[in-house]
Amino acid sequence: MEKPRRILVETHEAWIPIEFGEIVLGESDFKKCIIHTWDGGRYSLEMSLKKLEEILSEEDFIRVSRQWLVRGSAIAAVEKPLGSKSNVVLKDGLGMRKIEISADKYRYVLSALI
Repeated sequence: MEKPRRILVETHEAWIPIEFGEIVLGESDFKKCIIHTWDGGRYSLEMSLKKLEEILSEEDFIRVSRQWLVRGSAIAAVEKPLGSKSNVVLKDGLGMRKIEISADKYRYVLSALI
């Protein structure tokens, strides 16, 4: 049986199917997570970021920190560390410009982009 290629999100007005390809970021929000889409949408899900990461495991996502899951194709650059901090720089049009990378994830993020 083929895995689903979309996730169902609840808004105040309706349930909306979001194609995996539309998801750019996953953000941890306590025991829930927020997905961000290419068109600027933000949707809250009743699941952990870890569960979202499992669902999107065959997609092009990189766990850059405990709080963020980022689509590899949305990354424009990875800043070199300044002290213990480094960031991924997102492509234009994605509202948020930089997301901090956990110090222990820096090399992993670089290798995932190859």
